[in-house]
Amino acid sequence: MSPTPIGSDPSKPQSDAVKAYMAGQPYISKWNNYFSRIRVSATSGGAGAVYSVPAGNEFIGFGYARGGDMGPAGAPGVIATYADTNIQTPSQTIAGEILEVDGIGMILLGQSDAALAKQLDQNLSVKIRMNGNTDYPLGIPSMIPGPGGLFGVSDAQSVASNLGDQAGIQIGSLNNGIPYAMNYFALPEPMVWANAGKQDSTLNVIVKTERTTTTLLSYTSANRAAVAGGATTQGTAAYTAPAFASVFLDYMIVVIARTVTRVSDN
Repeated sequence: MSPTPIGSDPSKPQSDAVKAYMAGQPYISKWNNYFSRIRVSATSGGAGAVYSVPAGNEFIGFGYARGGDMGPAGAPGVIATYADTNIQTPSQTIAGEILEVDGIGMILLGQSDAALAKQLDQNLSVKIRMNGNTDYPLGIPSMIPGPGGLFGVSDAQSVASNLGDQAGIQIGSLNNGIPYAMNYFALPEPMVWANAGKQDSTLNVIVKTERTTTTLLSYTSANRAAVAGGATTQGTAAYTAPAFASVFLDYMIVVIARTVTRVSDN
């Protein structure tokens, strides 16, 4: 059964909070979203080659904090900002909060390569990992809708566009569910993401490449020779195959939750 939508009838933590308030006890329950960006990049490619992502790599959502290196999420050397995550300590809640987790959302971000997304989706697994060693499989990315995100067609750097038609880089259609705020993977029953020092105090969402993924030869720009504008055909647009580092997927992973926090009497 799906969890009670936020904003409708109160959940048990909200009801408990109201009872505690009426009894004069300090208790807070409020909605909260935690988010963390990961990047799955192609690691080969170039002139005459396809773009590929190797098997066996894990990309760890909530594995880094604001101000830290995003290496665990697949973007080493990038320092995380509020545009990447809102957590302050890797894998832990903010300021001692206790979360009732209702579900998980995955939003495929707009700069992701559309052709790679089509090829990679069935080769990625997604799971929740509690305490660093207990996994809860969720499926593949397209099984996990996002609370907002892509809908419609998108561009693909890995697609060789026709010399006379630069619009050829658009491919297919992309969506991860109808993009509206309450669209997410509802857990069969809520989980607790506890504060530091308690059981279930660390949570990560792990995206793993289960098989090697290679872009189709007919879809790759790598096997197309570079062209200087007008060099071979009058009016031809200049073309250079994109570097493999520019062919990637960015996912924003969102935890749909309520905060349940006791406060001091002071």
